[in-house]
Amino acid sequence: FFLTSKELLFIPLPRRIVTFEKCNRMYADDESIRQEIWGGLIPAVIRLHPEDVTALSEPKPVYVMLNRLSYLGSVADELLDYFRDLVPHCRTNEMWFDFESEPLNWQLPAGVLYDLCGGARASSTIPWPLTVHFQSFPFTRLVRGENEKSLESHFFHSLKQGLFLEHGSSTVAMSLEVADQERIWTAVRTANPLGYFTIERRLWKKQPHAVPVRLVIQGGVVVQPNLRFEASGPGFDISVGNLVSRHLTVDARALETKDVAVVCHGVNVSLDAPVYEVWAALAHPDRFLYIAVVNPG
Repeated sequence: FFLTSKELLFIPLPRRIVTFEKCNRMYADDESIRQEIWGGLIPAVIRLHPEDVTALSEPKPVYVMLNRLSYLGSVADELLDYFRDLVPHCRTNEMWFDFESEPLNWQLPAGVLYDLCGGARASSTIPWPLTVHFQSFPFTRLVRGENEKSLESHFFHSLKQGLFLEHGSSTVAMSLEVADQERIWTAVRTANPLGYFTIERRLWKKQPHAVPVRLVIQGGVVVQPNLRFEASGPGFDISVGNLVSRHLTVDARALETKDVAVVCHGVNVSLDAPVYEVWAALAHPDRFLYIAVVNPG
């Protein structure tokens, strides 16, 4: 939702910091920590890029509260309405965001992008300063999305891929009725965990065929490991640290000396934590566990 700068100063922001020790004690059917995750908010201030300004004076920035599980595109229509009179040429399919001149991948959840931009640092800037553009789309860096329907299609493509990995077949994904898909997307778009959990219970597999994981490094590069297990086999014991060092050009020493930070939902994750347990507690609505690997600065 949108706020003025004065309202933002006085909003009582809840502490959405959850220690990993708490996460590590969670069972998949305990929803308390996941409800905390669904309530995670990022205060952000969005400014129009100077090249897009056609008025005599620079427009005031927009203050928003972004849900960590949603996408930057979830505020696209509101931004269009806000800037339309000042930027006559603005269109959704030309909109893109940057942080400190670095284009942001709209296909990643907002919370993952924030973590990649250093949001887990104690020195991170609040509100998160973003710039919105309506021209000069960086085609060599980003895939252009036409509208919110593009965002919805991307989400369901990711969800179906996650379900395929989790179940080892497309049966569960293909059994999702249109009404269920509409409820899931509405829940994600409006940050309504109860609406999502009602359907997710039918999708859950306690012992997955494979754990859907995406490692995301600074710059928005995504690596998707093939993390397939035999039920109750040794694969379930693979740690976060081993996973990161195995699939990225990060050696164990860099992890041990904290030259590289491993972050989920704004929390620095224990490198010894089993990937399966982290996924069970911290998976996103598309069933993927997103692990941001960043320079802690």
